Amino acid sequence: MSVRVPWRAMCFERGLAVQWMLRRRGYDAKLVYGARLGEEAGLDAHVWVTLEDRILIGGEQASSFRSLATHPEWSR
Repeated sequence: MSVRVPWRAMCFERGLAVQWMLRRRGYDAKLVYGARLGEEAGLDAHVWVTLEDRILIGGEQASSFRSLATHPEWSR
């Protein structure tokens, strides 16, 4: 659906939406923030969502990023 909405839907917006929907249904989904040194821009950032050690979205690029923080920091 992100290609059909009239606003920007990058990894951050997608991650927030998926995490919010899952947590609302009682799943302990985590939003993971990562970064890496970029070739042109200097620093690249990426967000992905995990659930019980599985990456649900954003996993295609997650392996090339270093995890910096998660939200929430702890499990329920």
